[in-house]
Amino acid sequence: MFNNLLLTSAVVIRNYKTPDKQVHSMSDMFKIITSINEDVELISLADISFNQPPFIEYFGNLGEYGTMRFKKISLGDITLWISEYKMAYETVFYAEVDRPILEAHITLNNRMVQSLGKRKSSIFDDKEFNVTYAPYMENKVLFPAGGSYITFDIHPSEQLLEKLSVDFPFLHQFLNKKIQQKENVLQLMGHRSFLNFEMENLLNKIMQYLHDPYPSKLLLNLWSTELLTLFLLRSQNNIFPQYRHHNRHVDALIQAKKIVEEEARTFDDENLFSSELMIAEKVGLSLYQLRTGFQRTFGMPICRLNFEIRLQKARHLLINEKKSVLEAALKTGFRSREGFSKAFKRYFGITPGSVK
Repeated sequence: MFNNLLLTSAVVIRNYKTPDKQVHSMSDMFKIITSINEDVELISLADISFNQPPFIEYFGNLGEYGTMRFKKISLGDITLWISEYKMAYETVFYAEVDRPILEAHITLNNRMVQSLGKRKSSIFDDKEFNVTYAPYMENKVLFPAGGSYITFDIHPSEQLLEKLSVDFPFLHQFLNKKIQQKENVLQLMGHRSFLNFEMENLLNKIMQYLHDPYPSKLLLNLWSTELLTLFLLRSQNNIFPQYRHHNRHVDALIQAKKIVEEEARTFDDENLFSSELMIAEKVGLSLYQLRTGFQRTFGMPICRLNFEIRLQKARHLLINEKKSVLEAALKTGFRSREGFSKAFKRYFGITPGSVK
């Protein structure tokens, strides 16, 4: 499907270095060329009437393909990129990177098709992520017509990778530049992987905080480093797969996750949670396929996701609805106040009574 769509109008993005200075801005980093070889200038969207933090830059362009907007957040050892695309019709972006880069990528909104180098294309769904080492890569991304797409990327500096390599020795492979072949793009995750509850909460915290009129660079750097560390923790047992495994059950696993989330969020004291066997039957998987696929794809077992959502709901009931500790426990599926209090303290580090 992907190769057939390459005949549609495309935008070509090439990354290059200026000869006399280090790359500092979006206009220096990217050159965009349309399929008919027309240059597209990325325009700074800075509003001089608004006191923007100097470490956040905005760029964008409007063309026949639609619109694109980029937010670049420079945090010292980490650079964040938040990219938004609105496509008028099917569009393929080509990107070439002329220096090695380690990138943690999250698809935040809408499904897109991506291929790295000469590899087969991969589908990236909402909240799916990968960690990629790309020495001089060529990247192709298909955006179907009429869609709005948002991606979130983390680019760590080599200095930060040096520090992290103490706990993640596989990073020495990147730092030593042992892999230099142009087409040898490596995806650390050997299977399709989605954000777990902890990663999603941290990402939401970063995204919400960026709307603060005076965001702290130090705080954003702290959270971003923590999020990158969670990526690496999920990746460390899946280093250097030769190809990306397409989990043929991923749609069923996504449906299973929705069932778990819905039951955990809507639970009341008269409800019952579906067993793993019941969920497996609902989504058409065997119990083994559900258990192993869920852990691999979402980074936690079903019972852990259920547990975390219930505790988050309990915290909301205590703070926002002023429920008693016993009421919060019963409305989130705990059988006793004592068991709930122990679980709450282990997870949040404080007792439920102290948050009221």
